[in-house]
Amino acid sequence: MACFSKWFLPLGIGLFLTISPLLAVEEAKPPSSPAQLPPGEEEKGKPAQSEEIYNVRKGDTLWDISKTLLKDPFLWRQIWEKNKYITNPHRIYPGDPLIIPGLVAPSPIEKREAPQVEVPPEVGPRPAELQPAEAPKLAEEAPKAAEKPEAKVETKLELPQPLPIPVASQESIVCSGFIAEGVALPGSGAILKALVDKNALAWGDIVFITPGDVSAKVGDRFAIYREGERVRHPKTRQVLGTQIRSLGRLEVIEVEGGSIRTRIIYSCEDIRVGDRLLPDRAVAFPYSKVPKPTTAQVEGYIVGAQERALGLAERQIVFIDQGSQVGVAPGDVFSVYREGGKVEGPPAKGEVTLSRTILGELMVLRVGERTATAIITRSTEEFLVGDRVFLSKKITD
Repeated sequence: MACFSKWFLPLGIGLFLTISPLLAVEEAKPPSSPAQLPPGEEEKGKPAQSEEIYNVRKGDTLWDISKTLLKDPFLWRQIWEKNKYITNPHRIYPGDPLIIPGLVAPSPIEKREAPQVEVPPEVGPRPAELQPAEAPKLAEEAPKAAEKPEAKVETKLELPQPLPIPVASQESIVCSGFIAEGVALPGSGAILKALVDKNALAWGDIVFITPGDVSAKVGDRFAIYREGERVRHPKTRQVLGTQIRSLGRLEVIEVEGGSIRTRIIYSCEDIRVGDRLLPDRAVAFPYSKVPKPTTAQVEGYIVGAQERALGLAERQIVFIDQGSQVGVAPGDVFSVYREGGKVEGPPAKGEVTLSRTILGELMVLRVGERTATAIITRSTEEFLVGDRVFLSKKITD
């Protein structure tokens, strides 16, 4: 017996040590349904326990999301680096799924289904000693219940209608700029000095400002802008106004006497000391509405562009000479065209007028009284300042 224990006991311990890791791996096996990740992140599988998925809402910025969820707006770069499918941090759209590092996702409650027990097709009566008092009566009524056919329930799968894909986020609309139709913008202030002396200011920099004709308190936001060239109508040469380049936004973080300290919370391009300020106002855009074909007679011209270029293509910003005065609103669509001109026809008919050529479409982002800012959404060839436009689709209630 002692000899038997000498070799059997080590053998049993060895088998236990060999099998137990396999059991531990099986118990620790993750579930087979990983969380849904944004495009380009699927191969990484489900996010770690210290990450959570957040769906972008209208008006969100990475700065604001980081400030709300991570309690530190300066951590926005960590969110951007975690979501490689976002090529430009200035452009995020409602519905975009973001992996937020540093947040613990709540553990879902595991739903356990009751075990299914196979029942033989024919079940005989239970033994007499196991039958309850009411058993014979129930057995007689069972065939009657079985004779009644079961009602068939037809299920129809209905998928929700997807919302239209937005052509631009709130931030890109703010960066689109506009034509100031008056002589000067009222109530404008300016950036006086930067906390750190440098030529180009950007997101996160601290600057001191004067708010102009308006008061300022902690939490107030201002739009940063720079005046550009005067815009003249390409046909009449009449001055329509001054092009305004939108540079970004800043927020007041401290007011002490006459000193107003602010932080740049969004930058469209490099910002400099001396750039002008206006009270920040959200630009209303009908994200949830789809423009419908219209018969309204509104025609005009492309009178300018945000960037100087010989030809204009998709995603570029342009200005047109029609605004709220004739009912133009954000979300409206204009078709861009060129006249066909005239050519010499047969001798008996003389000149022949060619039909106009449709070049593409643009969508209105923001409107003034007599002008509007639009983004080119479709083009078959490059647009030019001076090309004609007509209202083809309109946002309706």
